[in-house]
Amino acid sequence: NTDKAQNFLKKAVELDSANVIYRNHLAEFQLNRNEYTAAYFNYRYLIENDPENSYYYKMLGKTLSKMPASSVFQTIRLNENNKKSNQSELNLEEGKSEMFDNMHLLFADQAFEKAYTLNNDDIESRLLQNEYLLKSNLASADLTIRESIALFPTNRLFLMQGIKVAYRLKDYNDVLNKCDLFYNIHDSNLVVQQIHGMSCYQLKKYAKADSLLNNVVREEINSEIVHYYLGLINSEMEKYAKAAEYIETAVRLATSENLGVYYPQLGYIYERSSDYKEAIKNLKLAYSSTNEPVLLYHLARNYDQLYEDKSTALKYYMQFEAKKDSSNIEFLNYSTTRIQELKALEHFSK
Repeated sequence: NTDKAQNFLKKAVELDSANVIYRNHLAEFQLNRNEYTAAYFNYRYLIENDPENSYYYKMLGKTLSKMPASSVFQTIRLNENNKKSNQSELNLEEGKSEMFDNMHLLFADQAFEKAYTLNNDDIESRLLQNEYLLKSNLASADLTIRESIALFPTNRLFLMQGIKVAYRLKDYNDVLNKCDLFYNIHDSNLVVQQIHGMSCYQLKKYAKADSLLNNVVREEINSEIVHYYLGLINSEMEKYAKAAEYIETAVRLATSENLGVYYPQLGYIYERSSDYKEAIKNLKLAYSSTNEPVLLYHLARNYDQLYEDKSTALKYYMQFEAKKDSSNIEFLNYSTTRIQELKALEHFSK
């Protein structure tokens, strides 16, 4: 079994510590079993003894990419304090690795960069670097992915990474450009179509967005995010019944953390379609989830429209005014004016 195999490898390394084959197999075992600190030390040892081996740098990058930053620095400190270890010592005061000639290899992207520098045919290292940066540093990810696409303009995976980083940077026109490039080279892809559709929505290209996301939802029938965006799109196209149907499906599919996003939109859709009772129901659910002040304003507006008795509407207007929501000055000004009108109406009706 794997425990016995790992123990044999450990014993083999103890008996022949310079044997890179044994040590490499041991490091791979440790990485696959989430023993990241042990794997880290073994890959550092292998690099010290063969600093031009790109594979070792790539595997060090994989190890570091799976370790939380705090664990990385704890591992570095452990290595510094363990003077009797067979592993290399690091100059922490300088923040540099002596065996890497001023290279800071404390982070995965630097290890992947070194692997690719040593072997330009190792596209996997560049892909792994890009994926790591997508999680940790979008600006750097954008730069390295653009470089990757320039070097490998027909590579499907680099193009998909470019589409993802452009979307996360909210550069929606760049998303559309990269999607067009992707379609010219590769078959359509549901992930690409989804991001393309959501970007079209952001650019107010509602018909195109609707077409793309309908392609996706036919295959991904349980995707709450696609149903949610189709609801937003149809609301903008003033197809309110269809919009409500999509958002209600998103609510049904949703995890609890997303309900605070979906209920307000459902409330707004019903408000725009003059279905004030349904709007009130969903806005109340939204406010109980989020406590967003602007929802008080919308509740006030819907009560104001629905009932002749304005007391509940007045209550919500006053609650919204008390929140002093400076991000919605227009709503705040309207509420102040409407409170005065309703109070005057209340006074003269006595």
